[in-house]
Amino acid sequence: MIKDLNFSIAPGESVAIAAPSGTGKTTLAKLVLGLLEPTEGQILYGGIDLRTLGLARY
Repeated sequence: MIKDLNFSIAPGESVAIAAPSGTGKTTLAKLVLGLLEPTEGQILYGGIDLRTLGLARY
C-alpha cells in the first residue's frame, strides 16, 4: 500500500528509488509510468489526473 505520497520530478532530473526487496518500488514505477492504475486516489501529471489523459497522451 502506498499512502500519502507526494513528489515532483523536474524535467531532466534523475531520480533513484532505493528500498529493500518487496517494498513496492516496481509498483511505484508502474503507477508513475501509467502502466498500473491506482485502486484509490490519483496520479497527477501537470495537475491533471492520468486517467483523464490516457496512456497515449501521457
